[in-house]
Amino acid sequence: MPVVHATATATGQDTRVPLSANQAGRVALATGPDGWLKPPCHFGFWIQGPIDPGLVARTLTIIMRRHTALRYAFDGRPDTALCRAPSGVHWPLKVVDLRGPATATREDRLRAELAELRTPFALGDTPLARAVLVRHEESRSLLGIAVDHIVFDGGSVSPFLRDFESLYQSLAEGVQSASMRPGSDFADFAAREQRWLASGDGRESIRHWAGRWPRRGPFQPIPLPAPGDEPAGVPPAGTWSRDIAPEALDAARRSAGAPRGAGPLCMVTAALVTAARSVHPSAGYGLVFPFSRRVWPGTRHGIGYYNNRLFLSVPEGAPDFSSAVQGVQEELAHALNHGMVPFELLLRRFSPEYYDRKPPGTYMFVNITTNPVAPRLPGARTDFTWLKPEPGQASVRGLTIDCEVRTDRSIHLSAAYSTRRYDRNVVEEVLGEAGRLLSPA
Repeated sequence: MPVVHATATATGQDTRVPLSANQAGRVALATGPDGWLKPPCHFGFWIQGPIDPGLVARTLTIIMRRHTALRYAFDGRPDTALCRAPSGVHWPLKVVDLRGPATATREDRLRAELAELRTPFALGDTPLARAVLVRHEESRSLLGIAVDHIVFDGGSVSPFLRDFESLYQSLAEGVQSASMRPGSDFADFAAREQRWLASGDGRESIRHWAGRWPRRGPFQPIPLPAPGDEPAGVPPAGTWSRDIAPEALDAARRSAGAPRGAGPLCMVTAALVTAARSVHPSAGYGLVFPFSRRVWPGTRHGIGYYNNRLFLSVPEGAPDFSSAVQGVQEELAHALNHGMVPFELLLRRFSPEYYDRKPPGTYMFVNITTNPVAPRLPGARTDFTWLKPEPGQASVRGLTIDCEVRTDRSIHLSAAYSTRRYDRNVVEEVLGEAGRLLSPA
């Protein structure tokens, strides 16, 4: 991939910039035969108090002009994009006033607005961002944000919110802010990634994954029973949830002989593997999990597609929680030591048959999230929200587990699964056992 990078923050003209390897993978998906589109990164915050739509629109546009990734325009080229000049972009804001209708109608319209906000972008859309400000009740509003994942990852949410707080307050007070200066330049990251992949360290990490990549690809099927004859009217997706208190998770670590540093991803994954092995004892497991913020200078507080996915292989073993925790910890250490290699590059190189991420079997996906701090706004109280879809609306191919780590160190587990692919009773048994392992009596 040729480096055609001119520093995009230093020019007032449109600039051709290189794509990162993961961005190139997304372009291949979008331009492939299936036209694969991913739902955007969507989030928002409730505002109790005054909010000025004009200042919101100006704030959003300044954020877009600060960070080069938000100005990218994709024209189908496999390895470059066009970074638009700052003066040529603005962040679209839709303002909706729902303060008049009755409560039931207001909630229906809110759901419709959020469904529209979550609509996937087409690769050629410009910009790849939208926003809606819903005046929900007197003195209560919701600002919803959606940005395509090819230019914005989950780790970009906190830098965005910090920018929004600083800029909105400065505009309201009529003063200058440091956040008005140029921000992160994603082309710098992509160029550095190219150099690293060609270096000795990069080649060594690729060799590491070549030795561990499974022959069947990273999306390994979950060997759980298929459903029998379901009664008519059973929804296509089942759901489950469980809250785990901090002291319960500490007790689970002690019972498993795990160090206090064993994080939620390790503990939740080990509990799920242990519970699933009680149904299918000999099974090994493969897990693809998100690893956000590849740490190079300028990435920690930048906005762009910096995150990565890693493959975690959990070998076969007995249904023992302690052994599972130890095995997951060891695999996590191996994966994180080589976490700079782009997952999309590995997928194209070692499993090209799964370029579209549509393996024949269903697999388990574990997602760890934390709630960022909502921006402080003058005279208002704010609360962050991920704007999750209604239960059953999302497309569920297998078993998806969300683990939300809260500020008090408790975790909220929620799962969605396909009732067409898995026996509801077996899945409920597996998830219930995982919950018990994480919250021992």
